[in-house]
Amino acid sequence: MSEATLLHQILEANKDYLAGSPRPLDSSGAPFLVITCIDPRLSAFLEPALGLPRHRALLIRVAGNLITDDTLHSVAVALYVKKAEEIYIVGHTDCGMTKFSAAEVAENFRNAGIQ
Repeated sequence: MSEATLLHQILEANKDYLAGSPRPLDSSGAPFLVITCIDPRLSAFLEPALGLPRHRALLIRVAGNLITDDTLHSVAVALYVKKAEEIYIVGHTDCGMTKFSAAEVAENFRNAGIQ
């Protein structure tokens, strides 16, 4: 039988987490990249829920888990310097990024004295 894919291992770790027995993935495997939102609700949740080992999973957290030109630098480092072999983009429900417009953000900056 062939070795389970990384995605399969992550999904199995999530099943274990939901069953009350969280377990991290093997930390000796190839590095991989996870791009997710900066929402603080994910901070204590994401790693155990997906079994992400700290010395293997490279996390990039960006508002709305959107890959922009600025984010591409970190993606390139993960792929070409850290040798990540796979990329996972993890979204979530009720993302605050969908609840405001660019105009609202600009107005908040102006109100804070930032021009």
